[in-house]
Amino acid sequence: MQRDEKPNLPWLYRLWLQCNHWPLGGQLFSWVLNHKIPYSGNLRARVRELSPGHCLLEIRERRALRNHLRSLHALALANAGELCSGLALHTLLPNHQRGIVLEICTRYLHKGRGRLQARGRVLDPLPETEGEIRVLGEIRDGAGEIVSVTEVRWKIGLQPQRQT
Repeated sequence: MQRDEKPNLPWLYRLWLQCNHWPLGGQLFSWVLNHKIPYSGNLRARVRELSPGHCLLEIRERRALRNHLRSLHALALANAGELCSGLALHTLLPNHQRGIVLEICTRYLHKGRGRLQARGRVLDPLPETEGEIRVLGEIRDGAGEIVSVTEVRWKIGLQPQRQT
C-alpha cells in the first residue's frame, strides 16, 4: 500500500495498520481500543486480525466475566459479538460516516469457557450515504464449537457537523 493511500482509510483501520507493524503492536491497539470504549473494554479483548469487513478477537474467560455456572455470562458473549461486529464494520466506514446500533440479537448454543474467539464479518454492502447494514459476530471456543452467534443491525449515517 502506498503512503498516500492511507489517509483515505477509515481511522480505525489506519491505526491498526500502524500499530500492527510494531512488536506488541496488536497489544497496544487492543489497549487503546479497550480504553476508548470503556464498556466493551471490560472484556479485555485482544484484536488478532483486522481487515476491511472482518475482525478476529480473542477473549479469555476470567472471574469478572463468569456467571454462577462458571462459564462466560450471556451478556459478556453478546458484548463480544457486538464489539467484533462494530470493529468489522468500522474498518469499512469512510471517516465522514458513522454507525449506530439499532438491534442486537444473540443466540446461545453452548457454554463459553476458556479462550474464545469472536469473528465479525459484514453481511451486507455498505450504503453510500445512509441506510442499514447487518454484521455477524460468531464466537467459538478452543475446540472450534460455536458458543454464540450475534447479529447486529447498524444504522449508517453521516457524521454530524462539529460546531466551532
